[in-house]
Amino acid sequence: LEAIAQRKRHAGQFLLRDAMDLAEEFLDDLRSHPAVNLADVAGSLRRRKPVVRDIDFIVSTKRPEDVIEFFVNHPAVESVLAKGG
Repeated sequence: LEAIAQRKRHAGQFLLRDAMDLAEEFLDDLRSHPAVNLADVAGSLRRRKPVVRDIDFIVSTKRPEDVIEFFVNHPAVESVLAKGG
């Protein structure tokens, strides 16, 4: 029971190295998009926190709608709760 409780407390948390691996895949793809000028990680991943709850990206572009569509349709994206500028 304690293991179940612990798992629930830590649901949605990822180790830095696992989050960084996934972020690097996204960054490579984002940086290769013709509308992207610059892209990098932000938030807790950029600050190298040992436990990461989400992955934040910061992107410089003159065509944000194109980049948003590219991102939300990326093969690694499982679901989208909201999208916008």
